[in-house]
Amino acid sequence: MSAFKNIFPVPMLEHFVPERIADDVEKLLVSKLDSIPRPTDDAPHSTDYFEPKKVIDLYTDVPELFSEIQDCVNKFQEACSIKNLPHTNQYVWWTQDYQEGDIHKEHEHGMNKISGVYWVRANENAGGLSFRNPNPYVEYAHNEYSQYGYGKYEFQPIKGKLLLFPSYLKHQVEPSGKNVIRSTIAFNVVY
Repeated sequence: MSAFKNIFPVPMLEHFVPERIADDVEKLLVSKLDSIPRPTDDAPHSTDYFEPKKVIDLYTDVPELFSEIQDCVNKFQEACSIKNLPHTNQYVWWTQDYQEGDIHKEHEHGMNKISGVYWVRANENAGGLSFRNPNPYVEYAHNEYSQYGYGKYEFQPIKGKLLLFPSYLKHQVEPSGKNVIRSTIAFNVVY
């Protein structure tokens, strides 16, 4: 008798914040959209990633959102039995706003961290967030009809949705369409 076993799963945590909190965060960010720098190099999306002063302070401007993030990080750590990486309540975060055609090329955020994205606002034209399967097997025997052959998985942006994932996962933002609305707060947990 033969049987397949699905071992070594990759943890992802999806959470929707309460609607009132989502509305408050959106209202705040929309009032500050013009403050997000728009680069002219090959990272075509507005971001305050490189700025010493952030457009939104995660701790003081949106404390209820931060509390939701903190709770999710604690759940993520507990579910993954992350014991050797004490949580310090420190985050590195940045705000992004995407316009038509904007992308974020494939990248990762390093090892031994939890990363996350919170969609402040999004519409149907917003580019999805795609994760590459970390199993190298799919690069040699890709078969989109097999659960073991999917090369990527794409999450569609939804206002109020929080997604946590291991920082080592390669991911990218797909191109946004016309009349796009796609604003995020992304972060790494500092250990």
